[in-house]
Amino acid sequence: MTSTYQEFLKQHISLAPLGIYQDDTGCHSKPGGARIFGRAGTDGTRYCFIPGYDEMVFAVSPLNNRDNLVHPLAENFHDFLRLLLACKNADALAQAWKWEHRQFEAYIKKTVPDKAQQAALSSLARLGIHPMENPFRYLKTLESGFDYGRLCFTDDSVLPEDHGRKKPGEWKVFFHGSFYGKSRGHYPGERAGKEIVVDKTFLWGNEEWTIPSVYTCSSGLIIDFLLKVRTDNILAFIRKWQPGPGSGTDDPDQNSWRQMEEENPLTVHFTPSLYVNGNRLSCDHSAGICWNPVCPGDITEIRPVMNHYRLNPACGRVIWRSYFPWTTKRRPDIRSLAVDLKSEKQTAGELRFHTAGAGNQILFTHPVTGQKHTLSVKTYSMYHMDGSLRPDPAKIWPDCYMVMGYTITPALAADSFTIMDCAACDKPKEIPDKTAASISIIGGADGPSCIFFRDPDHPQLQYAASALHFKPVTEVEWQMIFYQRKKADIRVEIFAQGSASRTKKTDTGNL
Repeated sequence: MTSTYQEFLKQHISLAPLGIYQDDTGCHSKPGGARIFGRAGTDGTRYCFIPGYDEMVFAVSPLNNRDNLVHPLAENFHDFLRLLLACKNADALAQAWKWEHRQFEAYIKKTVPDKAQQAALSSLARLGIHPMENPFRYLKTLESGFDYGRLCFTDDSVLPEDHGRKKPGEWKVFFHGSFYGKSRGHYPGERAGKEIVVDKTFLWGNEEWTIPSVYTCSSGLIIDFLLKVRTDNILAFIRKWQPGPGSGTDDPDQNSWRQMEEENPLTVHFTPSLYVNGNRLSCDHSAGICWNPVCPGDITEIRPVMNHYRLNPACGRVIWRSYFPWTTKRRPDIRSLAVDLKSEKQTAGELRFHTAGAGNQILFTHPVTGQKHTLSVKTYSMYHMDGSLRPDPAKIWPDCYMVMGYTITPALAADSFTIMDCAACDKPKEIPDKTAASISIIGGADGPSCIFFRDPDHPQLQYAASALHFKPVTEVEWQMIFYQRKKADIRVEIFAQGSASRTKKTDTGNL
């Protein structure tokens, strides 16, 4: 750590408006045990010092290939601040290596600092720091004279050193465990599963998937699914949903949450079924973990997975691990293995409508099939929640809700749509004496979330319940959400009878 940088820290000047967010956490990364002092807000670039290079400042960009992973930016931290003043932000510095002079100048010319950036630049100027006279020539001169051969790289050059529980080279997968290993305090005699390397890559829709290995355990079989995610898809998602005016994420409603979940490229939506020697095994449970090269975060748990499967950290990854218990008393001799993947249904459109009583009819067109349907309101009644269960007895909970009984013609499959209130439930109220009437709801400390209603006197009807309110509400705005599967179901033949499989781990390359 340079003395100039230490003196700068005492000034308590934030460089975040200029694209450098403080990251002085003591974490070390390759090459050469580099000491990170800042990070970019979106693309994963780190700004650091490297031992053996005195006060020189470097940029490490994990989205670049190995040849362009590290670039020197300034001979010392003082020059680095001068470059920031001249370029108005750090983006130009991190990208200068791939630009010509005219591109560099055009980028700086169109960069207009906002109020926060101007305040940060003024704070640097008040320290007596002057802008670099010719920043592009400075950067190119430094880069041309730099000996890249002195930098030392390892296979995990992008991922910081792991200070977690796993030791280097250790890899054990347990049926009753997680990505960390065996579940603590349970199944003390359980042994790690035996790895069978399959390296099965396949396309599902426009997604690239790989089954690198399966694990046979005494309790069942485990499959690891790897989804490769393009970095530009991650960046597009972040730009769309990052908090800000018009983004809908400062105070997201239930529709925004649902949309974010479905659009997130680092989530998966499928159900697997396994066939061992032709016999079907159902998935008991699954667990997932992901690698986000743009915003890595805590990599303690993902690092062993990335290293074991030799995954290129420049790409996003979702690792989905599914567990299938044996249906026989003894572990079978596996002769063939296949898995069916069924895509979960996702939102395909919505319809909003109002009702004020029984007898209303709503005509609508299905957004997927184009077929016309009629929703007929048969019953429409106010109810009061009653029961003995409450999330918190120290609060008063809303108990009024409206129930709509309806039919749809032609009929729709029950799992192809849902109808819910557009409004949110009223939030519970605090009471000083911690006494309140007991009611039965489904929800949590922030408020009730949903009601399930069935009327045995009218089994032919379907029902929708409104949100809970303290006062009766007669007219409700309803939301009908339609669902469909975005991808066709597929079967993946992992290996067939007589085909060879490997139980010794080999280099799978950059899957």
